[in-house]
This record gives sequence, C-alpha cells and structure tokens, in this order.
Amino acid sequence: MRYICLTLAFFLVSCQLRQDETADKKRVETVLQNYFTAISQSDYQPIRDQCTDDFVLIEHGLWWNNDSLIKVIKGFEGKATIGYTLDDIDTHVEGSIAWMTYKNHGLMIMDGKETQFEWSESAVFRKQHDAWKMVLLHSTLTSPM
Repeated sequence: MRYICLTLAFFLVSCQLRQDETADKKRVETVLQNYFTAISQSDYQPIRDQCTDDFVLIEHGLWWNNDSLIKVIKGFEGKATIGYTLDDIDTHVEGSIAWMTYKNHGLMIMDGKETQFEWSESAVFRKQHDAWKMVLLHSTLTSPM
C-alpha cells in the first residue's frame, strides 16, 4: 500500500511539474512576442516592461540596452513601419531561467519601399517576482532580402 501511495504521489508531482513548465514556456514566449509587438508599435514602456533593468541586445557586434534601442526606434517614427514574424521557436525552462532560439522575419516599409530581413536569434529570460523578463537577446542577420 505504501508503494502505491508513493507512486501516486510521484506521478501527481510529475504531472504538476510538466504543467508548470508548459505554462512557463508559454509565458516566456509571450514576453518575447510582446517585446516585438511593442517595437513595431513604437510603444516604449512595454519594451521596458518585458526586460530586466540590465537587459542587453547584441546585434551585428553592437551592444544595446533599452535606452539606446528606443533612441534608434524614435528616429524612425513616422518614417518607417516594421513588423515581425517569429517561427522555429525552441523554448527551454529550468527553474527561474529560460532560453529560446528562433527565426525572426522582419518586413520594413520606408518611403513606400519594402525590405525583408531574417535573423537567427536567441534570448535568455529570468523569472523575477513571479514574472518572466528578458535578460539578453542575441541577433544575427542571416539575410536582408
């Protein structure tokens, strides 16, 4: 009887851990999607809200934080629009740390001209006060089309 109770308890704990991990993966992916949506909409507070205070974006050898990124985005306000589509997302969660890899497809329209971009990206997240925040985003341009 004791064996059956221990087996049942282990099974229930395992199921709960898998459910928590699945929920955390979705939360992490939502943080990333919200980040790119905020960039597309030039909505600066939500950009900051998705990230830790020490967030770093590394792109083409340049290091950015939210302040330097927002400064660049402001330079394009009213001149260009950009949208992002993410695919091939692979997300991992271990405790209070998560990471993902994915492909990011961007479409920029400036002066009526469309330019497509594709990046291979990875991101690291940390759980803070029960909320997931992006700590690091590394981006490699794979093809301006």
